[in-house]
Amino acid sequence: MGVIAAKVRKTVLLTGTLMGGYADDLFHLLFRALPGRMIEDGYRPSSSGSMSSAAMAFMRDHGVLKDILSESDGPAHKTAKGTKVTVRTVKAPGFGPKGVLRCILPYTIFLKLRDMGGILPPYDEEFREVEMDAEQGDTYGSLAANLTSALKEALRKRDTTLLGVVLNVLLAWSDCCFRAETVRHPRTRQVLAFTPVQFNELEIMPKERELINICREENAAGRKTLVYSVYTGTRDTTSRLKMLLEQEGFRVAVLRASVEASRREDWIAEQLDRGIDVLITNPELVKTGLDLWSSPRLCSCNRATTCTPCSRPRAVHGVSVNSKRYA
Repeated sequence: MGVIAAKVRKTVLLTGTLMGGYADDLFHLLFRALPGRMIEDGYRPSSSGSMSSAAMAFMRDHGVLKDILSESDGPAHKTAKGTKVTVRTVKAPGFGPKGVLRCILPYTIFLKLRDMGGILPPYDEEFREVEMDAEQGDTYGSLAANLTSALKEALRKRDTTLLGVVLNVLLAWSDCCFRAETVRHPRTRQVLAFTPVQFNELEIMPKERELINICREENAAGRKTLVYSVYTGTRDTTSRLKMLLEQEGFRVAVLRASVEASRREDWIAEQLDRGIDVLITNPELVKTGLDLWSSPRLCSCNRATTCTPCSRPRAVHGVSVNSKRYA
């Protein structure tokens, strides 16, 4: 990039992430794009061509560095004990206003897609609320009450280790109640709650029925559907969704993390050539670098509206449906 930038009159660099939080994230980019300005400010490579000292100087001028002092008592001297002090310097997030004014603002244009008008296809998003069935709702209410009580008791003892556990279970349970759920305290391993299996392999949960109906609507219109599910690890929902959709006559593929990132676009193209109707994946696997034009309807089926521990439980959950309409 630096060689090309040096050979042309003007250079436009496009990025969605200007920096990762640390000042030296920008140093090498600026040195390749604006070497004259950086050398003028005193950031020069060493005689051996190393940029380490220049990058550290840039960090000291515009970034944040932490000096960590460590003291230890021991035989620091030959004839007597003493205190040994060591200093370690590490970088910290931050970029100073002087660096912003001198290195960023004169050379940067910040754009938002919504400000450019007409470059994106129309986009609609709706949330379909789905009632749990009676037994599922009662079980969820009981589970939420038990865990909320245990959480309040733990917080009274200044034990915050249950916060993440309770929140994750209450968000995930309504989508994963086809398996038994045992909730344990992360430190003491005490059982805080247990719920048995609510739906067997062949029973369809209300939200799964809504998803099947959406896929059927899209299939009837000759369109494909992309389904996002965030529970793809120990609470794997993708295998169950694949089985239920195939039972309804859909051709389904599941994109998993085992497919290398460099192969995912080709893998999806192969599945489309095979004639699939529905693609299921964790959104993390396709969040960058892929054009998913083949699926104008996206269903995020783990968008829960079941309540957090500080709220009164409601026996509802839902499916978030996003529609992209292409000319």
